[in-house]
Amino acid sequence: MDKMGFKPLVFPKDEFSHNTVIEWWYFNGHLMTESGREFVFMHCLFKADPKKVVLPFLKELPVHDFYFAHSLISDIDKKTFKPSVFLYPELDKDSFKKERLFIGSGKDFVFENTKDGEYHLMNSDLDLTLISKKDPLLIDGKGWIDLGNKNTYYFSLSDLEAKGKIKTENGYEPVSGKVWMDRQWANGGYHPEDKWTWFSIQLENGLDVLCFEYGDKEKTRSATAYLPDGKQVATRNVSFKPLGKTWESPETKAVYELEWLIEIPELNLKIKTIPKNIDQEIIFGNINYWEGGLNIEAQLNDKKIKGIGFLEIVGAPMHKSLAKIYLKKGSALINNPELLKKYFEKGKEFIFSRIFRP
Repeated sequence: MDKMGFKPLVFPKDEFSHNTVIEWWYFNGHLMTESGREFVFMHCLFKADPKKVVLPFLKELPVHDFYFAHSLISDIDKKTFKPSVFLYPELDKDSFKKERLFIGSGKDFVFENTKDGEYHLMNSDLDLTLISKKDPLLIDGKGWIDLGNKNTYYFSLSDLEAKGKIKTENGYEPVSGKVWMDRQWANGGYHPEDKWTWFSIQLENGLDVLCFEYGDKEKTRSATAYLPDGKQVATRNVSFKPLGKTWESPETKAVYELEWLIEIPELNLKIKTIPKNIDQEIIFGNINYWEGGLNIEAQLNDKKIKGIGFLEIVGAPMHKSLAKIYLKKGSALINNPELLKKYFEKGKEFIFSRIFRP
């Protein structure tokens, strides 16, 4: 266990890369086309030290920093889900070298700070301009949290106005909506306690909440809120109660709790989460997790408020052999010429998961 000492965050310096075992730039969002079609997305760029991150399928890579990404697009109206994992063997030479943050990998991925409070996010599915409406949300009060087996720096941009375009079967269509961004970096590798249920929540009255329960035997619970008046509040007095709506993955047989009641007494806030789409599992190496958009029904000081959110569940036990799962995926790829062609045309898309499932 290699814990970091705390130093106050400095912006925009801490938007850049750090010399740590693992870090990520994470985005989720709710987007609407001009015709009223709804999509949710997630894209997370990871930077990992293969020798120290303690993931067996990465440890033999002959590089110090390895970049990869997890991504998903869900069409809420059609109930479809497209998960992808991308490998970025090389970033553009000017990544992390400009005065403002810039991370690029050719035509596959770009994230950049174009001017104060404005960002550009692009991947193979979408191209968005993001305008931050608030200062960074410092998780657990100072942007640093001790999880027991590790500690991590952590801040969020909780209110990003999004405009741009998304790829559909009709080509690119204009979209607008709301995006959440997370930044974390830590010196701890993968650990048996790395199990969590995590929420980002954006209410219609301007209240944003990030909350989670981390750990297996030793649990850490935390909630950090951005109040409508601009004040930030952090508390460990938060509870998470599953409401009994579960989904069993047909691939891994893992069972995920998808509806929750979250209570934060300090804010007199109760939050009920409702998944927008059910089938949202991603498999990466020996890790499975559920990630997807939420509708929110909240009660603040006895006043009802609606909102949107995202849920990530890591650590639900699999009840099916990974070897059989990957053998099935490999056979499906080899025996489908059109799918195989698509795989080679998209050489950087590493299909641990499905390319697309209607």
